[in-house]
Amino acid sequence: MNVIHWLPLLDLISETSADFNEEDPTIEESQLHIEKIQDIFQLFEMSPDVELKIIKLDAVDKGFIVQLVNLLDTEDPRERETLKAVMHKMYVRFAAYRMLIHNSKDSIFDRVGFNKIRFNGTAELLKIMGSVFAGLTFQIKVDLLRLFRYALLLLHHAIPLPKFNIQLLQSIQLLQQNEKRSSLDMTWNLLHTSPKILSHKEVIYMVELEGITDCVRVDQLLA
Repeated sequence: MNVIHWLPLLDLISETSADFNEEDPTIEESQLHIEKIQDIFQLFEMSPDVELKIIKLDAVDKGFIVQLVNLLDTEDPRERETLKAVMHKMYVRFAAYRMLIHNSKDSIFDRVGFNKIRFNGTAELLKIMGSVFAGLTFQIKVDLLRLFRYALLLLHHAIPLPKFNIQLLQSIQLLQQNEKRSSLDMTWNLLHTSPKILSHKEVIYMVELEGITDCVRVDQLLA
């Protein structure tokens, strides 16, 4: 399966780096070939003729999922968009892989927020997460609230925050809408992430805080 190909190692960035403000994306010459392969894989994973135990044993294993998530580090936005669709379909179709996808995603968020690693597909991972939150029809689980505290909040410390702050805000808002009882707790946690020096992050933070507090009811603030 040619859906997997090698990518450059994750690289460290500094507060003064201009990499996260690049406006001209890198376009892979082989993208048309890669996209066709990925389209075939999407048809494969959504086919009603594909049984979970077959795909789990013969085609898709833990290493495959980890590599698939890491492929989102490509600098080509077209490939990231296609990979996002592949991962989202896999998440929806195969419940057995959801925890593994979550763990791989959380590991990347941890490296981006805590270890100052640049990962080009952070916005796409947040979009997938937002789609998951938007589709929740049951009482939210504790592990998702833990995800908010130890992954989404951590991303506020990431250097390339301007590249994915919109997707980050949308994910948090969708999470709050599904668990209104925890929205005040989320707001208080967010207040502790306030930037103290970087002016561009302060502007982003205030916009995000305004959007998030809209989900908090007045009676919660007075409680």
